[in-house]
Amino acid sequence: MAPRRFHYCICSRINEYEPGRTEEDFVPEQSRTFTEAGLTDAVAAMFAAHDVPEADARRVAECLVLADLRGVASHGVSRVPIYLERLRRGLVKPRPEMLLERPMSVAARLDADDALGFVAATRAMAEAIDMAREHGMGMCAVRRSTHFGMAANYLLQATDAGMAAFVFTNASRAMPIWGGRAPFLGTSPFAFAAPAGERPVVLD
Repeated sequence: MAPRRFHYCICSRINEYEPGRTEEDFVPEQSRTFTEAGLTDAVAAMFAAHDVPEADARRVAECLVLADLRGVASHGVSRVPIYLERLRRGLVKPRPEMLLERPMSVAARLDADDALGFVAATRAMAEAIDMAREHGMGMCAVRRSTHFGMAANYLLQATDAGMAAFVFTNASRAMPIWGGRAPFLGTSPFAFAAPAGERPVVLD
């Protein structure tokens, strides 16, 4: 089977923190075609260049490329400039000191210390899986994390381990309450997956 290829336009960076800037401010500079492996390597190198540990940089890259492979382009490689800008501004820590506590045998909490959301969510799901192996179920809450991309990334950790899973997160204010005009409620996503033979059922 021929390797899957991606065609990407490499664009000038948009500063999401400057009012008035829109997607139209992205100016194409050049384009390249990547294989899945090549794109993963390229994205991982970008994060590693921002002091993200190699293993974490690769995990972030794998999550972003998988989002594109699953057709969730809004949470794929197109978001790399945003995440790198947050690292440069100190809004996200490349080497956080995450603290994991397990107050109950089936429940844990992770203080992510402003980690990349991909890294924090991967750690949290791994902990939940470990608890489920031992006790039949497990859940892990995460605080002080950042945007974690496509939720299916973490659901697939569970289905690969032969388990069903839910993933929830909060979201910024995006819609008004009934009769209102200003954004007030977040469109907080939730996702579910379960093993189902050759391929898992994934609702994200």
